[in-house]
Amino acid sequence: MPLSKLSPSEQADFFRLVLDSTVEGVYTVDCEGRTTSCNAACLTLLGFDATDDVLGLKLHEVISITRPDGAPFAAEDTPITEAARTGVGRHIPHGIFHRRDGSAFPVEYRAQPIRKDGVLMGAICTFVDISDRVAADEKLSVVQKMADSASERINLALDSGVVLGTWVWDIPHDLVYGDERFARSFSVPEALALKGLPFETTVRAIHPEDVEGLRKAVTQALEGASSFRAEYRLRDGDVWRWVEASGTVTRNAAGAPVRFPGVLIDIDERKRFEGAFQQTHDQLRMAQKVGGIGVFAMQADADELTVSEEFCTIFGLAVAPKLSLSEVARLVLDEDRAAQSTDEDRASGTTPSETEYRIQRPDTGEVRWIYRRAEFIRDDDGKPLHMVGMVQDVTERKTAALRLRESQAYLNLMLESVQDYAIISLDEAGRIVLWNAGAQKIFGYKPKDVLEQHIEVIFTPEDCAHGAPRTELALAATNTRASDERWHMRQNGERFYASGTMAAMYDDEGRVKGFIKICRDMTAQQQAQEALLEARNAAEAANIAKTEFLANMSHEIRTPMNAIIGLSTILSKSQPLTPRQTDYIRTLSNSADSLLALINDLLDIAKIEARTVELENIPFSLTRLMQEVTSMMAVSVREKGLTFISDGECVEERVFVGDPTRMRQIIVNLCSNAIKFTELGEVRVAITCLPAEAPDQEIICLTVSDSGIGIAPDKIDSIFHKFVQADTSINRKYGGTGLGLAITRTLVEIMGGSIRVSSAPGEGSTFEVLLPLQVATSDQVARSEYSLAAVQEGRVEKHLRPPVLLVEDYEPNILVATTFLEDFGYNVDIAHNGLEAFEAVQRTRYVAVLMDVQMHGMNGLDATKLIREWEAAEDRPRVRIIGMTAHALAGDRERCLSVGMDDYVAKPFRPEELRRKIENAAGTSEA
Repeated sequence: MPLSKLSPSEQADFFRLVLDSTVEGVYTVDCEGRTTSCNAACLTLLGFDATDDVLGLKLHEVISITRPDGAPFAAEDTPITEAARTGVGRHIPHGIFHRRDGSAFPVEYRAQPIRKDGVLMGAICTFVDISDRVAADEKLSVVQKMADSASERINLALDSGVVLGTWVWDIPHDLVYGDERFARSFSVPEALALKGLPFETTVRAIHPEDVEGLRKAVTQALEGASSFRAEYRLRDGDVWRWVEASGTVTRNAAGAPVRFPGVLIDIDERKRFEGAFQQTHDQLRMAQKVGGIGVFAMQADADELTVSEEFCTIFGLAVAPKLSLSEVARLVLDEDRAAQSTDEDRASGTTPSETEYRIQRPDTGEVRWIYRRAEFIRDDDGKPLHMVGMVQDVTERKTAALRLRESQAYLNLMLESVQDYAIISLDEAGRIVLWNAGAQKIFGYKPKDVLEQHIEVIFTPEDCAHGAPRTELALAATNTRASDERWHMRQNGERFYASGTMAAMYDDEGRVKGFIKICRDMTAQQQAQEALLEARNAAEAANIAKTEFLANMSHEIRTPMNAIIGLSTILSKSQPLTPRQTDYIRTLSNSADSLLALINDLLDIAKIEARTVELENIPFSLTRLMQEVTSMMAVSVREKGLTFISDGECVEERVFVGDPTRMRQIIVNLCSNAIKFTELGEVRVAITCLPAEAPDQEIICLTVSDSGIGIAPDKIDSIFHKFVQADTSINRKYGGTGLGLAITRTLVEIMGGSIRVSSAPGEGSTFEVLLPLQVATSDQVARSEYSLAAVQEGRVEKHLRPPVLLVEDYEPNILVATTFLEDFGYNVDIAHNGLEAFEAVQRTRYVAVLMDVQMHGMNGLDATKLIREWEAAEDRPRVRIIGMTAHALAGDRERCLSVGMDDYVAKPFRPEELRRKIENAAGTSEA
C-alpha cells in the first residue's frame, strides 16, 4: 500500500518501525536542547532501557559529548545544540560520546536542523559507533578486550540498576580485569584492576559469610550453567554494602570456559527494603498466628481460594497457598450449611458479610466453631470482582457463651429457689429491676407490683422521711457495700425486722451501674435477742442486788466484828489473866479470824463474779512481803510443830511493780492450805526469777510445797472449783469453804500468770505459780516508801506527834479504835458524824483523820469534800484523811480517793495495819 494511503498515526508507526530497524543511533531535540525522540539503536548505544527514560531531558543529561582529545563541549555549544539553535548542520567525523554508565566510545555523527513550514523546530542527530576504525596500541589491548564485550555489559547494565563496575575474567590465565569503579568497589588499586588480578584476590574483599555462596554460584556457572548471578557484601568504609554480580561464561569450541564477563550493581537499598518487607511480612504472619486469624481471597465467580497459612491451620488442612472452595465447604456440618455462601450470592455480591458455622477438622475430628467475615471488591459499575475476608476459630468464645447462658439459667433458678432471702436488683437510680421469689414471700409484693418502683417501697414511712433509702444507696456507691438492720414494711402494712446488705455494681470505668440488695427476715431472731437482753438485764439487776446485799451484809458484819477483834486484842493484853481466861480470849480471837476469812472469801468471789477485781500497780518489795507472810504463818506453824522454810534470794533488795495486796493474798492462801493439810514435816516457800520476753520484766516463780496428805490424781482438776474440796471428809476434819484455791487461780490469771499443782496421796503437794512482774525503775523506787527519804520520814518520835481525830458513830468501834490509838501513843479526839469532824478540823491541826465512810447525818465522803473545799478556800495545809469502811467491795477504795481521802483501811482492821497507816500519815504531816 502506498505510504500516502496510510493515516497519520499509521504513518507515524511506520516511520518509528523504520527508525528502530536502523543500526545507527537517531536522536532529536527541540530548539531548547530537550530530547523529543530516539530510536532503539540510540538507547542501546547510550545504555538506556526505554524511550521514556530520556524524553524531556536536556542533551547533556543524555549524552556527554567530548572532543577526541578529551576536551569537553559546553552544554549549549555542542554541534547538536548549535544545529538546533542556528539551523546550520554539522558533520563530526570523530567525536566521543559517553554512555549513561559514564563509559566513552568514539562516534561519527551528523547534526541537521528540523524545520516545519520554514520554522526551525530543533535538530536531528544520527551517529554510529566507529570503535572498529580507531587504531589502538599495546596499552589499549585490555580496553579492546573489554570493548569486544561492550554489548554484553550494556545489556546486563540495562537489566540491573545502578552499575558499580564491570569486569572480565580471563579464565585460562586466572586474571580478572575491571574498570575503575570495579577497583573502588573491591578496594584495589585501579592500575591493578586494569592489569588483571587473581580471582582469589577479589574473594578476599567479600564478607566471610557470603564467600561460600559465591563459590557455589561460580562453580555452577563454570560447570555448565553458563549464566551467573550472586549476591554478596563488600565493605564500604565502616559498613558492608550488598551488591549483585551477574555475567555469562563464554566457552571455546571444546566447551571449556575461557572468558567470564560481568557487571556489578548496587542492591543495598533493595536488600534493606526486602529485609523490612520480610520483617513486616513476618510480623503480619505472627499477628495472624497469635490472633488466630486466617485470611482468604477469591474471584467472585471462581472456586479457588488464595489463603494464608493460619487459614489452613484453623481448618485443619495441610498448608498450601491455594485451596478449593468446595474442599473447604465439605468440612461444614450439614446443619450449618445454610450459613455458607452460594455461587449466586458471590456472583451477585449478596453474601452476608458475617456468619458463624461449625466444621469438623479432618486432622483431629474435632468440631470447631468458625467466624467468617468477608467484603467484596467491585468495579466502577458495582459488579463484584473479588471477595476477601478473614476467618477465626471462636469455639472457646461460643463455649463460654453457652456456659454463661447455662449459668444464667442456673442462677435464675437458684434465685427463684431461695425463699428465705429477698434478692432485689436495682438500676443506678435505685429502681427495682429484679424481684425474686424470696422477696415476694418476705415483702408480699408480686414482681409486677414493684418493678420499676424505687426501693423506698420496702422501707417504713419514717425511714423514708429521714432519707434512709437514699443514704443507703449513697453509702453503697461510695464504700462498695452498706449493711443495716432495721424495721421494714410488708405490702399489707405489717412491720418486720430485717438484716440487709446493699452492694454496688460498677462498669469498666468505675461508674455505678446498679445495686443488689439482699434482705432476711430477722423478726424471730430479734424477738429472741430482745428476750435474751431482758434476761441479761434481769440477771445483771439480780447480780447488782446481790452485790449490794453483800456490801450491806459486809458492813453490818464487819462493824461489830471490828469491835470483837479489837476487844479480844485489848483483853489479851489485860493483866492478870487466868489460864482459862486466856483460852477464852484465844478462842474468841480465832473464831473471829475464821469468820473474817470467810467474809473476805465471799467478798472476793462476789468481786470475781461481778468482774470488778481491780489491780494496783505500785512498787513493792517481795522480800518484805515474804517476811510479813512468814510472820503471819509463825503462830500456826509453831502450834502444829512444823518447819516453815522461806527462800527468795533472787528478790532480795529488789523492788517490783504490781499489786502487793493480791500477791500477799495468793501466797497466804497457798501457805495456809499447806499448813492446814500438813500434820508432820515441813512447808517450804521458794521464789526464783526467770527471764521474760520484755526487757523490763521478770517471771517470778513462786513454789509452795508441803509434806501433807496430798491430792488424788482424779481430784486435782476439781480443787480449783468454788466450794469444792478434794474429799467431803476434809471439810469435817480441816474446815474451810473451798474458796481459797478458786480465788487464788482467778487472781493469778487476772495478773497474767498461771498456776499448776503436782501431788500424790500421802506424799504432799507442790503448787507452782508463774507471774510476770515489772522491775521497778530507779525513779519509781525514789518515789515509793522504799526510798531512803521515805524511811527517814517515818522515824518520828511518838511524843512529837499531833493528835488524831476519830470520826465514828458506832460506840464499840470508838472504844476499840481509841484504845489502839492511845496504846500507840496518840491523843484522840472523837467526832460522831461528818459535820462534827469538819468543825473539829477547823479548830485543831491533826496528824491524821480516821474517817468512817457510812455514818448517820453527814457521811464521811461528803465531810471529806467539805474539808477539802475549806482548805482550798482558806489556803490551809492539807490534813491526811484515812477512810474506814466495812463495805470492802470493788470501787470502795476508789470512791474514797476520788473525794480527796489519802488512804483507806477496811474494817475490821488489825492493830498493826492501823498503826502503819497512822505512822505513814504522821510522817507525811511532819515532812
